[in-house]
Amino acid sequence: MSEAHSKELNVLTSYRLNDFKKKAAFTLAEGATHVDMSDNIRRVAFTLAEVLITLGIIGIVAAMTIPTLISKYTEKQTVTHLIKVYTTLSNAFQMVNAEYGPISTWGLKNTTSVDENDEVVYDHSAQKIVAERIKPYLKISRQCVIGEICYPSSSYTLSGQKLGDPSPLSEESDSSPEGSFFLSDGTYINIGWYGLKRIDIGIVLKPDQNILGKTKFFFTYTDKGLIPEGMKNPLNEYATFEQHCDPSKTFKESGRGCTAWVIYNKNMDYLHCRDELSWDGKHSCDE
Repeated sequence: MSEAHSKELNVLTSYRLNDFKKKAAFTLAEGATHVDMSDNIRRVAFTLAEVLITLGIIGIVAAMTIPTLISKYTEKQTVTHLIKVYTTLSNAFQMVNAEYGPISTWGLKNTTSVDENDEVVYDHSAQKIVAERIKPYLKISRQCVIGEICYPSSSYTLSGQKLGDPSPLSEESDSSPEGSFFLSDGTYINIGWYGLKRIDIGIVLKPDQNILGKTKFFFTYTDKGLIPEGMKNPLNEYATFEQHCDPSKTFKESGRGCTAWVIYNKNMDYLHCRDELSWDGKHSCDE
């Protein structure tokens, strides 16, 4: 290479190096964290600290929102499940009514009475008859038997008070073995007490939970059909929405009057804004 060519090459190299430095300095002045220049291509990257801060912010937002989303999803599942069971039982009792007539004509005996010593006596005959007549119209996966702890979970009120621990079924208990069984979808059914020409029907939707107003719900079967407890009518004054579906109430029936609300309003918003809700007013927290 001649001396002239060598000088020309050095000048060209020096010019390109100075031009690169100027471009890099100008880009850095814009506030970028890191700049890699190759010809006219600009690449910007985050530092490790910036990545960690971003991940931390995402984690905080997720921790605040995910529990609420899970809760809402669980409630939606419960509403759907309860409505399905209500439809199934209603159809079954309509078939029973068509075959045997209104329940008031069945000649059933009250489940409880008092003997001469003022001791409570249980008569399971009504529960057995009702169970015997409705089960052919249901898909039963398991029948409970005497001596078995049929439903293993302890029961609680809507306000969190413990009602009792599970115990084996017997002829002396307040539940009839024949009236305790599981549907094919896992729902637990209990044919409850008979009195005043009506019989209670209790259901529990989840095998590991037994909470009034959350997983456990009640119906009343009368001559008028299967009625969700908590409706605003004379037949259900025993368990009204106003008195028996309030997480702040601490008596043992707290949560029993929530069934009708869930079925007809298709939500469980009484868990979130109970003071704002009523049958004659607001029917959801979002209204």
